[in-house]
Amino acid sequence: MWNILFAGRYVVLLMGCFSMYTGLMYNDLFSKSINIFGSHWTINRTEHNLNLVKNAKDVTLDPRGEYYNYPYPVGLDPIWQVAENKIIFLNNLKMKTSIILGVSHMLFGVCLSLWNHR
Repeated sequence: MWNILFAGRYVVLLMGCFSMYTGLMYNDLFSKSINIFGSHWTINRTEHNLNLVKNAKDVTLDPRGEYYNYPYPVGLDPIWQVAENKIIFLNNLKMKTSIILGVSHMLFGVCLSLWNHR
């Protein structure tokens, strides 16, 4: 068993590096949300708005409003962890990211194949 692990040490190292990168992108550390840079959302919590929401903790975020004019520096804004539409937003984000990464890998493979052919 140790020979298999020693032979695949670079794969294990890369899996660890990519796991840390993904945790940084989603602001997660051991499945706990971390708040590094603070949130860039300002939620107007007036009494009227809180009466419209079922639970004061659940907030539906609208990307067109209440957001500062500059993007979040690294990863995902931690306010999405308490949003009611968290699943919808994260599923869309993951799908778009996986399509972009898949297409870029395929284009890289085609370019390498062309280079090998030449």
